[in-house]
Amino acid sequence: MDQLLSSLNSSDAKVFVIRPEQNTVNPDFSKQEKEDYKNISSYLKYGGKENFENLLLYLLNRFVDTEYKFVAPVQPQWEGIYHPDFDYLPTLDEYLEKKILPSRFTIGICFHQSHLQSGDTNVVDRLIKEIEYQGANALPVFFSGSQDALNGTHGLDWVIENYFLKEGKPLVDVMISLLFFSFCMSPSGSNVLVALKKLGVPVIKAVLTCNSFEEWRDTIQGLSIADIPSQVALPEFDGFLITVPIGAMVFSQTNSLTGDHIIKYLPISEELLNWLV
Repeated sequence: MDQLLSSLNSSDAKVFVIRPEQNTVNPDFSKQEKEDYKNISSYLKYGGKENFENLLLYLLNRFVDTEYKFVAPVQPQWEGIYHPDFDYLPTLDEYLEKKILPSRFTIGICFHQSHLQSGDTNVVDRLIKEIEYQGANALPVFFSGSQDALNGTHGLDWVIENYFLKEGKPLVDVMISLLFFSFCMSPSGSNVLVALKKLGVPVIKAVLTCNSFEEWRDTIQGLSIADIPSQVALPEFDGFLITVPIGAMVFSQTNSLTGDHIIKYLPISEELLNWLV
């Protein structure tokens, strides 16, 4: 590593070293102005198609002397309610008025904001559709991991308090989690545990496998080695009820210029239907 950095620093290369755990530029090993560190870090941290496109335009203008139009990094909404029938993110009160029938059973859905930001909502959309087809209400909520005051994220305990509880009472009868890993074992885990106990409803862990549908269906093992800790073992520490895969990974598109694959999850229809029934 030292040899690599030494070679890069002695060259004319534009070097930006990323901290993977924070998705930000490490200025100690990068060779640009502080304003560049700030802008590039913000584009990467906020993520999403538009931010990544504008990051490329920013870099071209900054270092190749082009004059493309671009916009500054845009911070996304880290937590909120999503439903494919809305072309915007509704408030809780608006959603309760338009989508929740008090006489019906209500199922909460909790999923990661990255699925929404990347447009990878096939499994969530199908899950909502099937819940409503079965005659129940769906309350789908996304969020972005642990509480981080610097990034403006609130954490799962805040999401439970503000979207699944109202005036101290649960808005849902059961919750389906599409989340990975364990939240009770995170630095703010004790707060999550308190919020889950206050919610007081069963939480069902729906599995999203890294295998393709064919790999999951045709192999004896079923789940991949990567699936077991993130989808089964660690969520059990949160007290979640582990079920079967309802979504499988697929290479949905291939970039004709770079050859890179775009990875998405697609619903396993038969398992999803049987599971909900």
